[in-house]
Amino acid sequence: MDILVIFPRSLTGFSGGEKRFLEISKRLKNKNVHFKIIQKRPFRKFPISLWGIGFILWAFFTGLRKKFDLIYCPHGQIWDVLPAYLISRVKNRPYIMIYHEVFYEREQKVITPNKILLYIRKLIFKRIGPLILKRSNGIIGINSLGIKEIKKLFNYKKLIGLVGNGIDYEYLRQFENFNKEFDCSYLGRITEMKGIYDIIDIFSENRDLTCVLVGTVDKKMKSEYLKKLNELENIKIYEGLSDDEAYSMIAKSKIFIIPTKNEGWCISIAEAMALGLPIVAYNLPVFKDIFEDKINYISINDTKKFTEKIFELLENKKLSESYKKNGIEFIKKYNLKEIANKELNFMVKVYKNYCNKKY
Repeated sequence: MDILVIFPRSLTGFSGGEKRFLEISKRLKNKNVHFKIIQKRPFRKFPISLWGIGFILWAFFTGLRKKFDLIYCPHGQIWDVLPAYLISRVKNRPYIMIYHEVFYEREQKVITPNKILLYIRKLIFKRIGPLILKRSNGIIGINSLGIKEIKKLFNYKKLIGLVGNGIDYEYLRQFENFNKEFDCSYLGRITEMKGIYDIIDIFSENRDLTCVLVGTVDKKMKSEYLKKLNELENIKIYEGLSDDEAYSMIAKSKIFIIPTKNEGWCISIAEAMALGLPIVAYNLPVFKDIFEDKINYISINDTKKFTEKIFELLENKKLSESYKKNGIEFIKKYNLKEIANKELNFMVKVYKNYCNKKY
């Protein structure tokens, strides 16, 4: 099967959507699945409103020149699903999208001198987004809450597959490290939407705590936070690490922290569990749906309680060890090989269903 993939970001592997696709695609290579990826960013130097519209048009015309059986949108954002929808209509091919969250509702504030471009961008998110989702030939959900959301918000009646997400458990277990150098760790994009401001505030007020951040720093963060981040001696930042280096670094910490306030799954929590780390996170419904009672939940924005829980886990070795053991055992069930097979089976089902209706 030849699959056209549209990915508006460079595939660095540091976001959950990117990592999920990269890992699944590796496991499908032996099953006669060929991915044709559109991921260049030729308009990135322009203002974001112009870049988004430019990418949609560029991806559309690029996709028209390729031969494929099905279109796959692993990012699940407007920048890949809109050109996918347009290509599918011209080429008469089905398209599938991954549903991480309501993409048109989490659209961030954009500052642009061109009000017309901003209006067009908002129109795409608010009006066209839901229409495209409803016109897809199949949707892959990564959590049960997302599936319920699709049915409730969009009255979606086509094929839906609850596939989920997973990790390479055996690979990650080899990095467990009992020689700890840091109190806390974080893995992922170092940006506002992942709660990095809360991390900066916590470690600014508690200079005796240490933390290692592994990921790519968003240079567009507020200048005062970027300045603080660079000045704090108790926070170490590592960018551009390989997977082996990244997991080795995270394993040197005692606790994994993730103060994000918006997630679809959060693969970094699962990876940290496999590394043998207790987790402290904000109380998001999606986390309880996936990780149940195996992590420490804190009310959103309560950095005081978040800090108190860090100190409690550092001081209470018995409690910390309990979360560690339970997490290592629990996370085994999210197996990447099984997830990849489920994803492929769903793609084949959507393709066959489309062909049967067409002919």
